[in-house]
Amino acid sequence: MISFQEKTFFRLSLFMALFLAAACGRREPTAEETLAEAESFLAAGEFRTAIERLETYDEFDDGHPQIVETLAEAYAAEGDMALSAFHYLRLADITRGDPLPLLFAAGALREAGDVSGAVRAYESYLEEEPEDTAVWRTLAQLHLERGNRQDAIDAFLRSNRHNADGPTQVAIGRLFLEGNNLAQAQSWFASAAEHRDEARPDAFLGLIETALAANRPSDAETVLRQMDEEFPRLFDRSRLAPKRRELAAWRERQDEARRAAEALSRARREASETARHESPPPEAPAAAETAPAEEQTRIARRETESAAEQLREAVEAETARAERRTTPAPREETAARAPAPTTDALDRARRLLEEGDATAAVSAFREALRDDRDNPEVWMGLSEAQLRAGQADWAQASASEAVRRNPSNPVYTMQFLRAAHQSLPPERLIREIERARDRFPESPDINFALARAYDEVGNDPRSARVYYRRYLDLAGPEHPRRSHAEAALRRL
Repeated sequence: MISFQEKTFFRLSLFMALFLAAACGRREPTAEETLAEAESFLAAGEFRTAIERLETYDEFDDGHPQIVETLAEAYAAEGDMALSAFHYLRLADITRGDPLPLLFAAGALREAGDVSGAVRAYESYLEEEPEDTAVWRTLAQLHLERGNRQDAIDAFLRSNRHNADGPTQVAIGRLFLEGNNLAQAQSWFASAAEHRDEARPDAFLGLIETALAANRPSDAETVLRQMDEEFPRLFDRSRLAPKRRELAAWRERQDEARRAAEALSRARREASETARHESPPPEAPAAAETAPAEEQTRIARRETESAAEQLREAVEAETARAERRTTPAPREETAARAPAPTTDALDRARRLLEEGDATAAVSAFREALRDDRDNPEVWMGLSEAQLRAGQADWAQASASEAVRRNPSNPVYTMQFLRAAHQSLPPERLIREIERARDRFPESPDINFALARAYDEVGNDPRSARVYYRRYLDLAGPEHPRRSHAEAALRRL
């Protein structure tokens, strides 16, 4: 007969055998299964659950590229930009030779407020992609935020080396002007003015400010005259507007000096004629009486010589411009570059976006960036996918990359503003729209966006009315927002 102890031992042994058999029969999920499960949780907004699934697999198979990349995206979706950056930096170590994770890490670090870390990540990225001018300009702005003017100048110079444009050269000139290096400032502002792009008015303002700082009011007057011809009333809306009165007063003093010199010259001629017919010759005027007149003569002579020199320089400059107008301009690499061929990844991303699968579209657009990270259309598509996926902060950052790569296209600016409307506080949103309107003053959509911001978040009905009316002046009768603006004006 089996004893009680033997029965107990038998039952425990059987239980352990069954437990081990069950454990041996269960397998760990594959990377593909984990990714599919995580993406379904992300699409449903269950970010924490997706992160837990991914981290469980990451512990089992440390360093799987797609798992690490999805972890970075999941943390970004959850709003933890520091951990998102951490995993992007891990991905950069895993996929050496692909600098794109460094770019995403830098953006995440910047969002997290770690400017020093963002600078290091951007610098690492630029070691691999030294011709990415948009990132050089971003790095320059970060150096300025840290108060490193010389590092900012160096970064802008690297950007200009690969793609010389007006906005970059204006930024360089402004930094030299702030450092009181007037010769360099004048050189860079003059170079920027030659591009005839959206930075030309700022280049004129820089030249005027530099001339005034160097005590050359005649040069400032010459540039102001040209600016008034090309951009009427723009100077009077700038912060330099009070300088117009100062230049007018200076010109009046010069005119008075010239008239006095002319009067003195006539008096001397008349005195000389009288001396030939009268005897004895008249006494010479006292030295105390002639000194002021002679000083006025010297001033007038200097002004006349200066005016002649300015006229000569203006004629030479106009001749050079005429020659450039009759000679085909060199083809700008950025502006004239044909769009990159549409890749399979980009086609897939756009198709996913059209089908409404925003989360999958985000991943597909990121894949397309690996093939063509300089194409603003890819960044634009990524921004739209992120916006639909509820990732407004990332959508704003991606739209900003599109704007940096093609700042003259208002469509990219409008995408940036759409994302900013969901991610920025009211005061900063209005500042961003005001800056956009300064760049595109004739855009109906941007004027409407500014009016709407003043109306809905800025609590400024007066300004809202001004820009709603401006929008109606610019928009055609069939513009889709016209009825909204008219209704808003009636309400306000």
